[in-house]
Amino acid sequence: MEYITSFPGYFVDFVQSLGTVQLIAGGVVALFFGIAAATIGSAIFLPVVATIVYLAVEAVLPALASRASVAVPVFDAALLQRAVALYIVFLVAMGVVFGVKKAILGLSGK
Repeated sequence: MEYITSFPGYFVDFVQSLGTVQLIAGGVVALFFGIAAATIGSAIFLPVVATIVYLAVEAVLPALASRASVAVPVFDAALLQRAVALYIVFLVAMGVVFGVKKAILGLSGK
């Protein structure tokens, strides 16, 4: 029962975490993995890999920019919630890229 009553709070936190995706890095990752997807099965599995790559880039990029040591994020509920939000964002973005790619290849006869 506690989960049901606290669901609105989880949902609000989830929606807020969707807004923290860096568009350029997320777009590059989604475009790369969306083009790499060959089948609909890989278009569903590759967002998991893209989420891991994005979280790694998000941890390494600031360290490279400031020439500091890499700070590994703490694995907690907030990181898991962010990973789920990123998966959904990448699933939608890669689905669009995959659909456009299949439509273009279908028009060209390949």
